[in-house]
Amino acid sequence: PYYWTSDATAEIEFVIQSGAKVVPVEVKSGTNVSSKSMLVYRQHYKPGTLIRASLKNIGFEEGLLSLPLFAVSEITRLLSCLD
Repeated sequence: PYYWTSDATAEIEFVIQSGAKVVPVEVKSGTNVSSKSMLVYRQHYKPGTLIRASLKNIGFEEGLLSLPLFAVSEITRLLSCLD
């Protein structure tokens, strides 16, 4: 995995490859999941899927897959289900 930054104002913790897709993964340590970084990345690269890991429950809305931290080990399997 790699990471991404934009002019030191936004950062994505991990950028992973799933098949032919590049998927950003942002990690939040709590339940406050608002993120300028994810918006900046989405506007710049227009990925089909984004992932956010946090203490919140699992969910999928507008291409954003939200995962609880304990489910991060399932990212590869979940991405294959979204294809």
